[in-house]
Amino acid sequence: MLQAQADTQRMALEKAEQAIVDFRVKTKIDVLESQKKSIEEATIALRKSLVDIESQLVLSKGIVNSLLVLEITPDNVGKLADSVPRIEDIKKALEKWNNAIEERKTLSTRYTEKHPEMINKKKTIEILKSGVVDAIRSASDTAGSNASLLQQQMQSLKEKVAEQGDLAGNIDQQVVEARSRLTSLERGREACDVAYKGTLRRIEEAKLDVEEKATTVKVTERAGVPAMPVKPNPKRIWVMSLGIAFIVGLALVLVTDT
Repeated sequence: MLQAQADTQRMALEKAEQAIVDFRVKTKIDVLESQKKSIEEATIALRKSLVDIESQLVLSKGIVNSLLVLEITPDNVGKLADSVPRIEDIKKALEKWNNAIEERKTLSTRYTEKHPEMINKKKTIEILKSGVVDAIRSASDTAGSNASLLQQQMQSLKEKVAEQGDLAGNIDQQVVEARSRLTSLERGREACDVAYKGTLRRIEEAKLDVEEKATTVKVTERAGVPAMPVKPNPKRIWVMSLGIAFIVGLALVLVTDT
């Protein structure tokens, strides 16, 4: 009976194990978890890129604003950062303009404002100033284009991050549901395993109990035939008879004497 029960439980255990294997193949839970991990890593990389682009966009907008101010007042051009677009063109135009201003100052020590040299130099300075403004405007346009491009990239990254978030959410929900079902199947398998092992243990205990009861009697030493009978013992009988006779005789003597 126990053996039949064990066979039934073994079949139930095998069925439970096969159900787990089939469920893993059907749901592809391992693939889902791998996809979830890949999406999370990709999202982290996208967020990092988004932070970098946002920083670049802030810097680019700052450059655009500063260049817009310089277009109006190029006299305030100071030391520009190397990150400014077309910085070399601005530096060259600015250097020519400053050299012309210095040359005019030198000429002013010899000529009056109405002198042809002074008038020509002033015109040259105005032309070079326009060149500085044009260089600044060109740099501003480039910075604006860069800012616009960064804005588009940032928006695209935000959309990708949102898409990855939705995809990760859907996969995460599938993984949670699959994990819940898988846990239930594993608990069922564990219950079958416990029951099967318990029955096997009972079968072993029953076998040991039968072996203990079925003790085999073995002859360790054969008995020999006595030389004299154990009963009756003549010597013992004679001794006891004499003792009884003495006691009875003594009792008769005392009674007779009395």
